[in-house]
Amino acid sequence: MAYVRSSWPRVPENKINREIGKGLVRIRWAKV
Repeated sequence: MAYVRSSWPRVPENKINREIGKGLVRIRWAKV
């Protein structure tokens, strides 16, 4: 996920982690 940080240097890591977490949850539910 290093490319995400380099693409959004102004965005706090907490927000990025939150978005990634939501994405992973959505993918899990979608697969189930």
